[in-house]
Amino acid sequence: MSQEAKEIFEFEGFRLDVREHRLERCDGRKIGSLPEKAFQTLVHLVRNAGSLVSKRALLSAIWPDTNVEENNLDKAVHTIRSALGERPGEQRYIETVRKHGYRFVAELTTLSNSEGHNNGEPTDSRQSTSDVLTRVKSRTAFEAYQLARVSYYQMAALEAWELIEETLRLDPSFAPAYSLTAELLTLEVVMGLKPPAEGFAKARSAITRAYELGADTADYYAARGYVEFIGNRNFVAAEENLKKALAINPHHSSANRMLGETYMFRCLHEEASTYLRRANTDELTAMVNAGCLAISRFLARDFAGTIDHCDQMFALYPRFVIPVWTRCWALEQTGRLREAIAAYDKILRVPQGAPAMRWIGYAYAVAGEHQKALETIAFLDAAGPQMSISPTHNAATCAALGELGKAVAYIKMSFESEDPWIMWIAGDPRFDALRGDPDFDKIVSSLFSQ
Repeated sequence: MSQEAKEIFEFEGFRLDVREHRLERCDGRKIGSLPEKAFQTLVHLVRNAGSLVSKRALLSAIWPDTNVEENNLDKAVHTIRSALGERPGEQRYIETVRKHGYRFVAELTTLSNSEGHNNGEPTDSRQSTSDVLTRVKSRTAFEAYQLARVSYYQMAALEAWELIEETLRLDPSFAPAYSLTAELLTLEVVMGLKPPAEGFAKARSAITRAYELGADTADYYAARGYVEFIGNRNFVAAEENLKKALAINPHHSSANRMLGETYMFRCLHEEASTYLRRANTDELTAMVNAGCLAISRFLARDFAGTIDHCDQMFALYPRFVIPVWTRCWALEQTGRLREAIAAYDKILRVPQGAPAMRWIGYAYAVAGEHQKALETIAFLDAAGPQMSISPTHNAATCAALGELGKAVAYIKMSFESEDPWIMWIAGDPRFDALRGDPDFDKIVSSLFSQ
């Protein structure tokens, strides 16, 4: 009578016995047992070692009869990494292919024993993934840099940083890596992940280093334009550099997007739309570019168009949070305040949704929930030093409460602290109550005089 075949895999000090449902160290040291779904995920990845396994395929294999969120898979992979002792970002055993899936990359030996076959004699079938390992471990600085750009475009900052570090380990004089460093640092200031003084100083240093190393590419001029635009508030220099990037490559997605952004903040909405639409034709960067196009429509006061565009984005990128709060801004301006507050409350319950706290205070104020608005202001004031929160968010809430003096004081604070969010004040309807105030108008005028 034929018995069930054994499947035993060995890789870098571990043994995985599928039939016995056991993962153990070859040296006998104890490790914690894996939960069922994490164990099944590991088995599926190991069986397909060296090949990319898509998230959809993994979800179908591990949860065949259940519709589950992708974060269940992410948690399973995290549990596997912890059991194997893999450090954050190490990818020694499992390589993450952002937005696509996972690949098992550890060198693997497969031992199979079909006890009802070959007269009970074990069959040793060894499948080495050394070719895959060689390919991964021997990639060039250029290849690592290209992967870093992909991660950056997909808003995977940690992954992008790891790949930039790898690029510079392989070639410390690789100029494009410094350009991308400057761009990523600037974005992190915008996202509140770094304080402006620190982030912009490092960005300027990185772009200067790229120049010293002879950078003369579209990527370099796009990054330099971004630093000039966001970090230096120099719109003339930003436009000059971004147009240099487009002269080299008219289809450069980031340069088109950034140039569109410089126009939208100056309320040159037709020009902004032209460049943002050009940027939105690039599939790799489409998610970020589509988010900027939604913001440009909001600043152009096309609120119905903003809502429609955000709804279209949800269908394509259901986990992308930026269109969620962009849609809320448009809902507020069309009087749909309860709907906006409900959407803010919902997104605040997900890990990536914390920034929504920066805008919900304005919705509370306009809806007449003044106490909640004041509590939000107090929360942001207290969190500001740790979270690099822009004073403009509280300025908008104070303006909606009718406390115009406090609102202008927050605007002054933003202007004096290199805060990138100050650029919103020229066109953002949430600051309309301040227009005509001489101090506010002076800041707007000086901001865009360069």
